[in-house]
Amino acid sequence: MAVVPGPGAQRCTARPAGRTPMSRTQPPTTMAATGTIPAASAAPVLSAHGIRVVRDGLLILDGIDLEVTAGEVVLIRGASGTGKSTLLNVMAGILPHTQDAEVWGQICHAGEPVTASPPARRSRWMGMLTQDPAAGLCMQMVRDELALSLELREWDPADIGARVTDIAATTGITPLLDRRVGDLSGGEQQRVALAAALAGRPQLLLLDEPLSMLDPRSAVAVSRIIARSASDGLALIVVEHRIDDLRRSGLVVDTELNLGSGPPPAARPVPESHPGRIVLNAHLEGVRRSPDGPTVVPGLELCLHAGTITALVGPNGSGKTTVLRALAGLPPDPVAGSGKVGLVFQRASDQFLTTSVEAEVSYRADRHSGRAMLTRLGLADLEPRNPHTLSLGQQRRVALIAAAAQGHQIIGLDEPTLGLDSGASGDVSDLLVDLRDQGRAIVMSTHDQELASRLADNIIDLSPHDGVPTTSRPGPLRRVTPDCPLGRCSPSLKLAIALVTSLALLATTAIVPIAAIALIVLCLVPLLCHVRPAHVSRLYLPALGFALGVIVINSVTRPGTPLISEPVTVTVQGLEMGLGLAARTLAIGAIAVAFVLSTGGPQFVASLEQQAHIPIRYCFGLLAGYRLLETLGREWDTIRDAQQVRSRGAGRLARGRIVLVSVFCLFVVALRRGQQLSDALELRGLGSGRRTFWHRLRYTRRDLVLVVVSAALSLLTVLACQILP
Repeated sequence: MAVVPGPGAQRCTARPAGRTPMSRTQPPTTMAATGTIPAASAAPVLSAHGIRVVRDGLLILDGIDLEVTAGEVVLIRGASGTGKSTLLNVMAGILPHTQDAEVWGQICHAGEPVTASPPARRSRWMGMLTQDPAAGLCMQMVRDELALSLELREWDPADIGARVTDIAATTGITPLLDRRVGDLSGGEQQRVALAAALAGRPQLLLLDEPLSMLDPRSAVAVSRIIARSASDGLALIVVEHRIDDLRRSGLVVDTELNLGSGPPPAARPVPESHPGRIVLNAHLEGVRRSPDGPTVVPGLELCLHAGTITALVGPNGSGKTTVLRALAGLPPDPVAGSGKVGLVFQRASDQFLTTSVEAEVSYRADRHSGRAMLTRLGLADLEPRNPHTLSLGQQRRVALIAAAAQGHQIIGLDEPTLGLDSGASGDVSDLLVDLRDQGRAIVMSTHDQELASRLADNIIDLSPHDGVPTTSRPGPLRRVTPDCPLGRCSPSLKLAIALVTSLALLATTAIVPIAAIALIVLCLVPLLCHVRPAHVSRLYLPALGFALGVIVINSVTRPGTPLISEPVTVTVQGLEMGLGLAARTLAIGAIAVAFVLSTGGPQFVASLEQQAHIPIRYCFGLLAGYRLLETLGREWDTIRDAQQVRSRGAGRLARGRIVLVSVFCLFVVALRRGQQLSDALELRGLGSGRRTFWHRLRYTRRDLVLVVVSAALSLLTVLACQILP
């Protein structure tokens, strides 16, 4: 391991790792809860000694020593797959506490061992920004996201509001405070995640490629925030390939830790291109991300020649990915001639169809060409590995090789150097030049201005004329808590009433009173939840379908007096029982619809914790489920699109296999997202102590009215069941 010291830097050294593994059974170090930065200590904020990591049988790190003091900036560099993110995860406590790995060595904070402390304990003095900012966002609203970091650190509720306002102003996200996290662009999510990491005033901040997903303008803004934090005394450990952007912001790197074998090779000169015939002449007009979404690219003339590279540039949200999707023939606005276009998506793992790297680059492709490109990019030793187990940078290169080996005349690339170090980026650049010289037409979206200026024959700037990306335009606010009479009632109370009423309904099959309950609830839902009847009907369809099935099954299977004999026997007793069970299903379904339409996820979780006193971990597990449901629909669409492009022209049997592979990929994504959300909550302090609440929920008169009305309806139902059959 080579170490390159910066100006006035201390030298980091590597030595043989210790043989004492980090234990998961030792009691965690107790940290005092505080809302301010703890007093500075003469000891380093963090020191790591003899760090050695073995994961999945592979030695990732061996003998790493590192120290960082208050106000010091340590930059970790190295090729993709050399263990940069792994080292950050060890210092944060994610390894081995929440993810499996064999870890040796010792971690100390201010001279005190914290090796056995889980991430939640370290969150008292440490913050972390992970590679994927969206994965670290736990709440639905930006304001609540910032407050969560303080609540889990047991801040006084009276101080939380002022701190949220202050950190939002510092990081430039004040206009986003009342926006939903899922509606933000990638650059906006990056800023929100950074603000959440800084909100609790940590002593140390770990940054894993904080600029990788940002356009140049957003990168400058985030770099300035990072530089300002360091000047205020915050210790920083940064993994980043875009070093020049950080230094231009005024960030002074005190120590550079290189996990590779030395400085990357200089970029080779790019030979002159020789444009050939036109392979695609596309006119794009009114391009959208979704069928009912706003126009992202009003109009674009795109003429692609064989043997050329075209770069699409512009800020986050300007439509670069949307144009690539249209060129590849994906909805909602595909262009003609897209059958000869291959596409490498931004998240490479969405496109994997096999269980080994060798099979991946050979799928419906020239096997020898794919293996030759693996060797060219230094990935030949990864051929037996499952592509899902590779680092993000390695996955990106494998996806590029797989697309190139399929022989597409036109290859679209969405951020081809995202997450790659300069050496790997240079290898990818050389491969793109080779493909260009073979007569391919390359069109890529990128934030890498140096890459675009060095490789591209044509650069198309998609920056909007008013300077505001489409995804940054504040649209109508979508509320987390429905603004309606029933929505203002306690969610935990509504759940209790729904459960008690449903249990009461299960005790009888009297048709008329139960059907009356279902009808009354359905008539009240549009009024109490402020929704259109059509929306209620759509949610109610599953209950109607199930009720119909119950009637049919009981009518033809239960013995009794025949009502109809041909073509099947329907008995009177079976029909009566079916109608009773169906009425019960419809009544319980109506109650469930009313609960869903009047209850927001975070509001429900907060109510369970504050009013029902459910343990915090179960509540946040439910909240993570809400976040997954929000994202998995979009993930499924992306995976299906990616598989469709890879398997264009395949037979019916192959298409059926693709559906199964897509389901598996979605399962992998769900597991990964769940793990990322779990880690994010641990890093924010979940489990380190009691949680304070910025907004305390209390029972109101509306809750009393709801209890009285529900009890009255239940009593009338019971009486009616005694009187009516």
